[in-house]
Amino acid sequence: RLDAGYRFTRDGGQTYPWRGRGLTIPTLDEALELLRDVPLSVEIKQRQPAIVARVVERFRAHGALDHAVFA
Repeated sequence: RLDAGYRFTRDGGQTYPWRGRGLTIPTLDEALELLRDVPLSVEIKQRQPAIVARVVERFRAHGALDHAVFA
């Protein structure tokens, strides 16, 4: 639901040409569906709350564990 184009500007903030254009940030499940069989390097930076197990489970559910390296 977030607007991926909200903060994009090329003129120092005078205009935001992609704001409100329906560009959204995909969920992990949506991204894994779109990137089937694409090798991925995944860096998990969040420590609290711990999300590693949930992220790995989503990769497992999509059959993508063999296509990923986690850091």
